[in-house]
Amino acid sequence: MLPLPAGTDFGIYTLLDTLGHGGFAFVYLARDKQLGRRVCIKEHAPEDICERDPASGEIAPKPGMESAFAASLADFQREAEVLAALHHAQIPAVHEIFESGGTAYVVTDYAEGAPLPQWLAEEAEHRHQLPLLLESALRILQSLHREGVLHRDIKPGHLIVDAAGRVRLVDFGAAVPAGARHTPVFTPPYSPPEQNMQGTAGAWSDLYSLAASFRSVLVNEPPQDALQRLESDRLRPLADNATLRREFPEPFLRGIDRALSLLPEKRFESAEAWLAALKRHETPQPARNRRTIAIVVIVTLCAVVARIIAMLVGRGLAGDTLIEQPAEEPPPAALRQEAKPQPAEEATDPWDDDYLLQDGKDMRERMLKFVDGAK
Repeated sequence: MLPLPAGTDFGIYTLLDTLGHGGFAFVYLARDKQLGRRVCIKEHAPEDICERDPASGEIAPKPGMESAFAASLADFQREAEVLAALHHAQIPAVHEIFESGGTAYVVTDYAEGAPLPQWLAEEAEHRHQLPLLLESALRILQSLHREGVLHRDIKPGHLIVDAAGRVRLVDFGAAVPAGARHTPVFTPPYSPPEQNMQGTAGAWSDLYSLAASFRSVLVNEPPQDALQRLESDRLRPLADNATLRREFPEPFLRGIDRALSLLPEKRFESAEAWLAALKRHETPQPARNRRTIAIVVIVTLCAVVARIIAMLVGRGLAGDTLIEQPAEEPPPAALRQEAKPQPAEEATDPWDDDYLLQDGKDMRERMLKFVDGAK
């Protein structure tokens, strides 16, 4: 199915360009002639069950697909209602919903910027900002989940970074109210395994997808498909990558590793928990450039030389006599205490490595138990 051509008018809106097509909808860049601004218009157009008249541009269900088309249209309108109820500066606001040409359209803010992979390719020198972008994305999810909504389709292309380095979350086509029964949505390789099963997605599922998205841009390749990981998990922890450890803070890498656990119970239970874990662990500064390192080394050497000179001068003034301080006597045996072993960290330690390199068979069995418990 072809998109509508540029120049098509919908009342006060004129289509300027086609931004994308995901199989269920076309997304257009348009101009609001009344307010003089650019907007995004999403057209309900599931190509498997409908077709467009090339002359009129109208959409109609394929023969025998009338019921499926009506159900899809209802889901599309429900998505718009979910998105319209959200209020966050980094989530596109809904302006209106209208019907035309046999289908429905949703008008939203146009998210200026580029998808995360494209932004990183064009702004490679800003790669060090990825930990900040992750925190920003987590705050979006924190707000979204507090509103009782699951995105269910987070992937690198749905994370838009603008010229100021702000990230926005777009495309809520799979969004559903948390806790509600819903049709499974699985987008390999970014969806967690439970999202391929009826009614078991939760906040932890969005966190898996977010972690998979950031991992893909860190190593420049998508992660292993979650269902394949249940058979044989070949996903190596980012925290074991020496190159990445030199480039990024360890809590940033280990947080992504943990959120990519196959078992939901091993991930962070919420965006708040992930953010709190990052705050509890001091984040080292990014590696300095060579010039800065050289300056630090020179200053340190100067300080050491000055200290040695001062000690030699002081020794000369004292007649080359060094006064040794008596060694501190050990306490009496009665006061000595054997060092007590430190208690093991609690199982809730956010950096517990139990989530790494999981056995596929064990994961499948435990995942089935998780799904049974969620029903």
